[in-house]
Amino acid sequence: MPDPAYFETSTFLELLNTTANESDIRFLIAELQRSKTRIYTSILTVQEASILSFRRGNSGRDLYADIAQFARIYSMDKAIALAAARLEANVRDFFQEKDEDTQEAKHRRRWDCIHLATAQVLGCQTFYAYDKHFYTRGKQLDLGSLQITRPTATQPLLPLQATQINLKLIKPKDELP
Repeated sequence: MPDPAYFETSTFLELLNTTANESDIRFLIAELQRSKTRIYTSILTVQEASILSFRRGNSGRDLYADIAQFARIYSMDKAIALAAARLEANVRDFFQEKDEDTQEAKHRRRWDCIHLATAQVLGCQTFYAYDKHFYTRGKQLDLGSLQITRPTATQPLLPLQATQINLKLIKPKDELP
């Protein structure tokens, strides 16, 4: 069985917002499904992706089921919490950060570490993300064999096959109830 892969929140946000990257993600998902690669994500992804649907003017929508259609969603347990703490300590030591960091920087760093720790604990070899700061984080931390990369299929489909991809992932923003 192939090594599992991890999808970070930015990948789902590209699908939610139906950006130019949407087809790349759909091709990648189809490729991973063909090779029977397990796709994982964190419960944190559900929280971060759902914010958009709960903003003022939107009716609010639970995206858990949409994400769970193709990714296994993991909550934090002891192993993930300790791995995230180790990663965050390494980042703080690397930058010689003080405890007086801004709240926003603390939250972003903590959430990044939770995503990375979840991928590590679950044995993922590839971490897919669009957020560029993950690429720098990967170089700053000892992530072992975990490779951080942009979500792009490595075996592109023929045009006829591409039109046959019918993944029931996440409805475009204009279709939200």
